Amino acid sequence: MDKYFQTIPVTRNGVLFVVDGASGMMLGSSTPNISESWPSQYPAVGNSNGLVSAAATQLARLYSSLDPAVNGTVALTAVTNKVASDFQFSYGGDTVYCSTTWITNSTTNLSLLLVLVIPSSDFLGEVNVTIRNTIIFVAIFCTFSLAMGLVLSWALVRPLRRLIVSIKKATKFDFSSLREGGTEARSWLTEIGVLETVFFAMLKKFAEAISRNKSLVGSPTSRAGISTNAEV
Repeated sequence: MDKYFQTIPVTRNGVLFVVDGASGMMLGSSTPNISESWPSQYPAVGNSNGLVSAAATQLARLYSSLDPAVNGTVALTAVTNKVASDFQFSYGGDTVYCSTTWITNSTTNLSLLLVLVIPSSDFLGEVNVTIRNTIIFVAIFCTFSLAMGLVLSWALVRPLRRLIVSIKKATKFDFSSLREGGTEARSWLTEIGVLETVFFAMLKKFAEAISRNKSLVGSPTSRAGISTNAEV
């Protein structure tokens, strides 16, 4: 029976075992070397495996008419309420969950107690690892999002600020940005890049028009032509 029970997967520290209800002795366990060892057997109460012993002792305290502290593993034979039960108890600073099932047959006097004990840390540990990994992922994602937000803000604000400076200069008839290579830089954002191209093209045309008008007004020939036309 031991070999079969040891093929059943249980949690890292959990134990599945079966006890002879007539003697309180171990018949099989998912953990090796704690149940029967022919020709002798190991008891459930007082077992070398502390978790098994604690579970059997708690079970006897709940459902047996005998005190396991006095009667030892025999207390399990005095369990009168042989029905499936689930309970929990503390062991080693941890909460342990225990589920029991009785397998009985009045014809053959079969009386077996099947017990599964699992420390809460076995599955809560996985939950805690998942929570920790989730927190790390969220922290990395938020940091990445913040960094991307800063990059996008910089990409938006810098070219717009450059446009604003050029516009302010243009209102004062200062077209130095056309000579200083300010029209060559472009934002990698398509919409802003197009806006910059259109604005600087317009600014260049405006500057050329003003330049032509200034040269026209300042030319002696132009003044003479104006005067002649006026006399005619």
